[in-house]
Amino acid sequence: MLNLYFNILLLEDYHIKTYPAYVILKRNNRIGMAPAPSPEQYLDYHVKRIANYK
Repeated sequence: MLNLYFNILLLEDYHIKTYPAYVILKRNNRIGMAPAPSPEQYLDYHVKRIANYK
């Protein structure tokens, strides 16, 4: 969950055009996919694909 607090520019940092949005984070908090699909749109497939990417 992305909590904006007072930093509305965080949406620009993650290229989020609609809110709420999903972002897949990789290890060390690196962005794997932003924006990411919703759980109804094969999110599990993309999480596995990004986790296995070397």
